[in-house]
Amino acid sequence: MNAPEQGFGHRAQHIAIVVQSLAGGGVQMRMIALAREFARAGRKVDLLVSEGGGHSDGLPGSVRVIALGKHRRRRLRRYLRGADPDVVLAGGTPVHRIAVAAARDAPGIPLVLRASVHPRRPMPWSRWRERLAEPIKRRLRDRRYRKADLVIAVSNDTARAVRTIAPDTPVVTLPSPIIGPGFESRSAEPLDHPWADDGLPLIFAAGRLAPSKDFGGLLSAFAVLRKSREARLVIAGDGPEAVRRKLRQRARRLGVSQDFELLGWSRDIPAWLARADLFVLASWWEGCPASLVEAMAAGCPVVATDSPGDSRRLLRSGELGGLVPLRDPRAMADAMAVQLDNPVDPAKLRAAVEPYREETAAAGYLDALDRCVAAHAAGQTAEAGDEDLEPCRSERDRAA
Repeated sequence: MNAPEQGFGHRAQHIAIVVQSLAGGGVQMRMIALAREFARAGRKVDLLVSEGGGHSDGLPGSVRVIALGKHRRRRLRRYLRGADPDVVLAGGTPVHRIAVAAARDAPGIPLVLRASVHPRRPMPWSRWRERLAEPIKRRLRDRRYRKADLVIAVSNDTARAVRTIAPDTPVVTLPSPIIGPGFESRSAEPLDHPWADDGLPLIFAAGRLAPSKDFGGLLSAFAVLRKSREARLVIAGDGPEAVRRKLRQRARRLGVSQDFELLGWSRDIPAWLARADLFVLASWWEGCPASLVEAMAAGCPVVATDSPGDSRRLLRSGELGGLVPLRDPRAMADAMAVQLDNPVDPAKLRAAVEPYREETAAAGYLDALDRCVAAHAAGQTAEAGDEDLEPCRSERDRAA
């Protein structure tokens, strides 16, 4: 990876990355990729794991993995005092709380929060207790963003929301490191499944089986589409057995169970995308829609909901794929039919997501971290990517 442009008196030579765990999840995968690329660029990297399991396969030996364990906030404070990194990068919303709390005792170290989800996302399925608690949780989240020296947002929508709730905090939008160096070779791997090459249009979706992914709505749209043409629908993703059961029951009620399959977790996503005739993202919201980026990198035609996140920008307001309203199965079915009949040029899709290659994205992150460290030390305005960063907040302001 090419080193970012220098010229700073200070830079992020020693980077501490805080993650929830090393197991599964898009945020964890993104942070592992950044740690790997930062180390390749010659930076010292510590990966501090808040909780959970997982493994460090794929990380170079120079990356130190530190388990914070049960008393994670106290251990993070102790680490910051002893290791004295140049900057702390909190990799996702679940670790913002402990990162902000620990950083109060180390005001000389810039704190960067990665806004991995939209802070004003709708939560229509919440139980009444959760609805009552949400305003309190929201105020706490907002306060954390105000304590940061820099926020790196994963989408323009997320950045705009953070700027609204924390107007004095500098915010920059950067592409996430999603497309790894082995993506193309994995796309060419054989796929042992009877639907992979049976001649019928294959529609593919992927993601954890959570309400926000609205796979139930996708099933409804698929049932509308099936009234006019034959097709298959495959969903890859892990989740509770109760959710799997509900999706299968819904497929039976809609009369499409014979053409629908839940794969569960799969390592063959690139191979499925290479064989699919269409990828559909039905989410109510996304941070950075990694599965949509991967589909475009594979040259697979796409349809996505126009939800909070980055789908509208990625698809250039519908130029590169179908963009449909939330909870509108008929509109989604119509867009699916259009893309099946008149797919977008795969080369255009691949070109649109080049910034999301791991090496390219990590270089952008390094540039932003370097500028924040330099601004924190000198009190000067710095730039990152295509946007201006305000001066990083002073030690006194952040400690207040």
